[in-house]
Amino acid sequence: MSTRKLRDCLSKKIPFLLKYTTLLSFLICCNIHQAYPAEKDLHLHKKVTVTPPPVSGRTPDLKSITPQDVLSRVLMVADVLESIRFEMGAEKVEDTEITIRNAQPHDVYFLSRTLLKKIDRLTFVLTGHIGPVLDTQHPDAIRPFHVWQRIEASLKRLLTARHLLGITTPLEEKLAPESTQPSDVFKTILRINRQANLMMTNTLFQGEIYREITLSIHYASALISQFPKSRPTPATIPIEKGKTSDEVYQLLLDLFHQTQAISRQSGLTPLQVIPKEVQSENLAPHVLDDLATGIASELLFLYSKTKNRPQLLISPFLDMKFPSHTFQRAKILEDQLNTLTQLIRETPHWLGAHSQ
Repeated sequence: MSTRKLRDCLSKKIPFLLKYTTLLSFLICCNIHQAYPAEKDLHLHKKVTVTPPPVSGRTPDLKSITPQDVLSRVLMVADVLESIRFEMGAEKVEDTEITIRNAQPHDVYFLSRTLLKKIDRLTFVLTGHIGPVLDTQHPDAIRPFHVWQRIEASLKRLLTARHLLGITTPLEEKLAPESTQPSDVFKTILRINRQANLMMTNTLFQGEIYREITLSIHYASALISQFPKSRPTPATIPIEKGKTSDEVYQLLLDLFHQTQAISRQSGLTPLQVIPKEVQSENLAPHVLDDLATGIASELLFLYSKTKNRPQLLISPFLDMKFPSHTFQRAKILEDQLNTLTQLIRETPHWLGAHSQ
């Protein structure tokens, strides 16, 4: 590759990489601060990671644990992960028909290690905590108990995250069939791995999207205050848990079109952007980030045309945000934009009276 081509390539990639790594570092530092601000929370962490004994009644040791116990605990991990997925507003992985045959204990063992690695990454983003590293077993010495240990470790990490997220739905370990084979365990862990992957892609940009919408709320409030008949903005709107990125995208798309209409009402020419329909499987987090930034940009431009422009101070957000949080903020912004639309309709030449 020539020097010129390399320079052009880096000029396109470096800004994105800087934003990505800066955002990741910010989230990690913020989550550590939020999840464990005091020693009492560390004590709480130890308290909430107590797990129940095997539902079969067997002793959790090398001689007693069977594939039935392992699958029972794997299914409990799936239930806990599902409760966190709902809270996060992440998409649910689609079940695919995969036939697994002749899985051996070492196959299941190494897949359970992969699961623990993924759960470690996910829960670190959510809690700022990484669990202890487990010893690696020689393939010839692997028994169901070694798999159970790794599934147990994944469960403890998820239970800690679940508690810190305030999830209180009851949990119960269900006994798997006595005829459970390693292939059954392998197939179930494989599906949980896919769900954990999907949840990880949903976390990094959410705080940034939330911040852009909050910035838009500040601009909208400042615009509304330009009118003598301005009405107060509601302090809050209840959070609806379980909102997904799809729902946030549709709401933000409506708000983007509404900000463009407000600019036209005010005699300005807004940026013409016609987003294409995005299918849920193609809805990457950066799409929401770009859309939220476009809304803030449009309102900032409108705000720059007003006469009285006090400086707006935006505080950083020091906790994890999910689509439900962003949806709540977007609904507040929607209410503001509806108010602003009505005020401009009553005073169509408002910028002429208020602009410099």
